[in-house]
Amino acid sequence: MVNNNRIERLWQHWRLPVWRIKEWFPQTTLARLERMIGESEAKHMGQIRFVIESNMETMAVLSGVTPRQRARQYFGSLEVWDTAYNTGVLLYVCCADRAIEIVADRGISSKVDAGVWNSICQDLSKAFVDEMFQQGLEHALQQMTAVLIQHVPRHEGQLPSNDLSHEVILR
Repeated sequence: MVNNNRIERLWQHWRLPVWRIKEWFPQTTLARLERMIGESEAKHMGQIRFVIESNMETMAVLSGVTPRQRARQYFGSLEVWDTAYNTGVLLYVCCADRAIEIVADRGISSKVDAGVWNSICQDLSKAFVDEMFQQGLEHALQQMTAVLIQHVPRHEGQLPSNDLSHEVILR
């Protein structure tokens, strides 16, 4: 849950620099996740992006930007909304707020109940509490893959539409 006291929340963000997060998510982990995202997308018509943010800028925190709002900002700026079948899905992690959000485009959100995404976020939160960062993200990706296969499967002869990079953004 996001701290409503702006000064305390600001302190949470200031004390979690990106270099600490890079220890939790080394390049080998990011490369493995990127490969797994590509493998996942070969099984369905969805497009997946991961963003892991150590902290938000001071003005964003002072302005009261929530993790959900930040996830939506990334959803727009990374053009996750602009895929061929409107089936982009963004998993956003705000480490300083200990918050996880999934934002899905209209082609998938109309088919998948928000509770499904919330359940994935809760499972990932539990993994992070246990400091199982890589395993938690891999499991979340597997869960997202199962949802996308169920709701937007790739049919024989359908060409993959790799509209988005598989890069896991870590900042």
